[in-house]
Amino acid sequence: MDSGPTASAAPSVTFSESPNANGTTIYAYINGQFAGDGKWHQDPSGAQTGDTVCAEDGTGDGYYIRAELAVGVSANTKGDPAPAVHCNTGNLPEGHTFNMRVCVVKSGPICSRWYSVTA
Repeated sequence: MDSGPTASAAPSVTFSESPNANGTTIYAYINGQFAGDGKWHQDPSGAQTGDTVCAEDGTGDGYYIRAELAVGVSANTKGDPAPAVHCNTGNLPEGHTFNMRVCVVKSGPICSRWYSVTA
């Protein structure tokens, strides 16, 4: 007797933070493999303006990456084939601390905890 399709196991999603001289990167891993990241740039650097949040999707795994600040500034790679990077800026008060998280999204988001970033 056929019991129908078997459910696939939910992916194991983990996150790690890497502060740097100009902001913070939050890496996302699916089943131990790099999936993408979110970056916070507090000051202008290279092609990035200051107060910029970026989402980077590193693999064509069917998920997209969303990086967001709790104050409403966000970026995502939805609809674009990997590798993809999207950035958005917001003019935030200098010297203030804000919360940022990264989510991997397919049918619903799986998000990191909130990390502190400084403008």
